[in-house]
Amino acid sequence: MKIIENIAKWICRKLTREQVIRIIEVLNELLNDSNTKFKESKPEYPNYRKFQVDPEPPLDAFHKKELEIDYKEIIKNEAIKTIKHRGKNKPGKHIKCPHCGAPHNYIYVNNGDKKSTQYQCKVCKKTFCETPKISVSKYYCPICQKALYKWKSRLLVTMYKCGNDNCPRYLENKEKLSSVEKKLQKEKPSQFKLRYIYREYKINLKDIVTNELKSPLEKLDKFRCSLSTIGLVLTFHITLRHSTRETAFALRKIFGIKISHSTVARMAKAASTVCHHFNLKNIPKVPGGQAGDETYIKVKCKFHYVWFAIAKFRSIITAYKVSDNRGELSAVETLYMASEKHQKNENKDPLLFVADGNPSYQAAVTFLKKEGIDLDLKQVIGLENKDLISTTYRYLKNLVERVNRTYKHYAVNCFQNIEGASSHLAPVVTNYNFIRPHRSLNYQTPVALDKLKNIPLIQDVWAEILRSTT
Repeated sequence: MKIIENIAKWICRKLTREQVIRIIEVLNELLNDSNTKFKESKPEYPNYRKFQVDPEPPLDAFHKKELEIDYKEIIKNEAIKTIKHRGKNKPGKHIKCPHCGAPHNYIYVNNGDKKSTQYQCKVCKKTFCETPKISVSKYYCPICQKALYKWKSRLLVTMYKCGNDNCPRYLENKEKLSSVEKKLQKEKPSQFKLRYIYREYKINLKDIVTNELKSPLEKLDKFRCSLSTIGLVLTFHITLRHSTRETAFALRKIFGIKISHSTVARMAKAASTVCHHFNLKNIPKVPGGQAGDETYIKVKCKFHYVWFAIAKFRSIITAYKVSDNRGELSAVETLYMASEKHQKNENKDPLLFVADGNPSYQAAVTFLKKEGIDLDLKQVIGLENKDLISTTYRYLKNLVERVNRTYKHYAVNCFQNIEGASSHLAPVVTNYNFIRPHRSLNYQTPVALDKLKNIPLIQDVWAEILRSTT
């Protein structure tokens, strides 16, 4: 195990050879002592509850099953005769068996209560009522067609659950449990997900998805310098990955431009909104699949997350987002932004999106499908290919992992607020897609724009980007 190797290496660094030998002798004595108590290993339950969203959408209204029994064949095979009704207690001519379709002359009146008359079919031997019970449930299980009940209600989501003990989904999941898991399931039933669950979100897609960054207090035309100078600032700060102090020092000592490090930060923040609009306008629609992942950064020494979506075609970043959590809302916004850049083929296939095991992607796909956005999610689990999906789509997952490592070179410092992290991310994506040459693309940029091709200097490319958007 990796943790054991790391502990052994740490011991070797901290202790002398004689001390390590003494530790080994003490450990041998403890191993041979029957009274030595070791930490008990936690049992592994392969079917232990994992957050998983059922892919099937619920039924909005109860759909009656088609007749599985034909009364005519039963009458022919069993020579069933019609019923000779006597007295007033007989069914109306409009009554038919809902199970086999037999007409009224094969129907008994099963009780004498006029308020809720029950009938019995002579052909299929099943009982029914003329007026079925009206269900007040909002959703129905797509597997067994039974009504879902409201299970939990939270600020953003309401969860509905199937309570039918004969539901095929419940029986199938229950059969997978081992004998030990079945005992644990009786004691702690919430530890295993066995039933169909639907999550209804109390949110609007238009309220979630915002393509606007928060406008900075200062605009580029407020600085007393040209766009070429601002382009030079972005060249050192973004393209060459220097800090604001290193950028100010380089400009002062190499070019004789006296700019403070705080001015560099203000310029970069003012340029971020321009770069974000440039990205939204010029990132093209790309064919093929895309992959998404989130990597962590620090904002005021607390973990935040940067979401990326990258296309298989020329490794173009199609979506990016900064959030303080790994929840469904951020996943919805990332997937929606990625779907907007998906170029459909002749068959109009849905966007193939590859992600890790984060359940937020499953919940986001379920929500977006309800909004009319078709996605095909493939989840690559873990670092080893233990299933067919991981083996098939691992290469796409590696693309976005490579983007995460690239971004780590830019986000070396701790940001002071989430707006600052978002402002830093937009020009980084601009640099990645339009300015930085990639060795895997024969030293070309992922997105090749005609207006940027013949510009030899990087600072002039930045200036042209800023000029074309302002």
